[in-house]
Amino acid sequence: DISNDVFVVGTIAVLHKNKGLSYLIEATEKVPNAAFVVIGEGEERKRLILAIAAHHLEERFILKGYIPNAHTLIRAFDVFILPSVKEGLPYVLLEAGSAEVPVVATNIGGIPDLIEDEKTGLLVPPRDPGALAEALARLQSDASLRTSLASSLKQKIEREFSLDLMLEKTKTLH
Repeated sequence: DISNDVFVVGTIAVLHKNKGLSYLIEATEKVPNAAFVVIGEGEERKRLILAIAAHHLEERFILKGYIPNAHTLIRAFDVFILPSVKEGLPYVLLEAGSAEVPVVATNIGGIPDLIEDEKTGLLVPPRDPGALAEALARLQSDASLRTSLASSLKQKIEREFSLDLMLEKTKTLH
């Protein structure tokens, strides 16, 4: 139900404090003509609904809930965002990169192993709605940057995170 002329920022995440979605809600106000879609379910749903209402973002910030095979919907996003405050190496970023969608993520945990700032995505500090908004606005206004980052991320995943490579590395552990 989102118009084609609207910039779509999306994520797939468990609705948990570690995912930093409250910071994304705050950033939403600073990114005009954009819709934010969160696919996932969790304990923070009610708190997030209240925050969305408090910021009057009901028309722009959509909590879709659990959707089976959600990774197949990533291509519908103009940008994939992961504003986590605590994270390992999230598989969902591999899915976003494989779908050739540009990524904005926080510079924490294992995320920088996959997302190299300005090369395979944009990294921002955790708990920083302003930095999230700046990165999103930059990608919103620069289609060539979106394409370049998405392509570089896909190539990195194919080169360093392929299933064959993972299996080969696992075999060497025995």
